[in-house]
Amino acid sequence: RWDGEELLIHSWSDFRGLKLEWNDRWRQTENGTTLIVTRQGVSAGGKYEQTLVLDKQ
Repeated sequence: RWDGEELLIHSWSDFRGLKLEWNDRWRQTENGTTLIVTRQGVSAGGKYEQTLVLDKQ
C-alpha cells in the first residue's frame, strides 16, 4: 500500500516451522537518482533492521 510517497510492503514466510515477518518501506529521493529501502523484520532470532541505498548510474 502507499503511505504518501512511500510504498509499504508487508511480507511473511513459514519455512519448515521457522516464521519470518518483515515490513519494507521503499522511497525515492526528490531528484529521483536514489532508491532507499528500509526493512524491519522479526524472526525466532530476534528483530533486525536493514537499509539498502541504490544509486542510479
